[in-house]
Amino acid sequence: MRWMCALILLTAACNSGGGDANGSRTQVKLVYVYPAEVTLLAGATQSFDVQVLGVGLASPPARLYVEGIEGGDDRVGRVNVSGVYTAPAVPPVPNIVTLAAVSVDDPTMSASSTIVMHSRPGTAAVVVGPSTLDLAHSATAHFGATVSGTLDARVTWTVERAAPLPDPSGTIDASGVYTAPASGYCHDLVVATSVVDPTARGTAAVRCIPEPVVGQNSNPASRRAKGGSLGQRRSWFF
Repeated sequence: MRWMCALILLTAACNSGGGDANGSRTQVKLVYVYPAEVTLLAGATQSFDVQVLGVGLASPPARLYVEGIEGGDDRVGRVNVSGVYTAPAVPPVPNIVTLAAVSVDDPTMSASSTIVMHSRPGTAAVVVGPSTLDLAHSATAHFGATVSGTLDARVTWTVERAAPLPDPSGTIDASGVYTAPASGYCHDLVVATSVVDPTARGTAAVRCIPEPVVGQNSNPASRRAKGGSLGQRRSWFF
């Protein structure tokens, strides 16, 4: 009888000390970081709300990493235990980093935020070449961009109208290849904008060579004999 009582007491003590999933045992239910995405200027600070929900958690309940480096460094920026992130003086290349919060008690539980960094306005300058170009309809041309003032030479390419004409504009792809429209009198601006300093942009002017008037003899010599030329007609429109 005594050994049975001792066994009962021992079992009760073990159950009391271990707890269960709903009692004193450590359990991580959720990790979150807010805001989930933010854009900052170089050297700026941002406070993140980092929380770990659960029971029996460690203090502090999360470790903070920037690009996999606990606490960050001078290249990708630093974050303290309170969740205050300081961007580096010069944005890294590429200019996007990830801040992650990982549970101390359960490293499989984590949350993250994306940080996009821009240089301070006026840091970069962009020059596009060639600066002017005449193209035939549907012709293509490759433009290049030289970026100074930053280590990040990436640009985004767009096309804007240089004149309020009703005719269609050309298009440009991500590598800077411009395609003129198939018809009409285009007068476009090819624009390269710095990824890391959106205030910095360079432009180039593109004009479409007018096509012959319908019904006119397409022989250039015949057109010259009548007092017209491609160059003269082009100057009438631009």
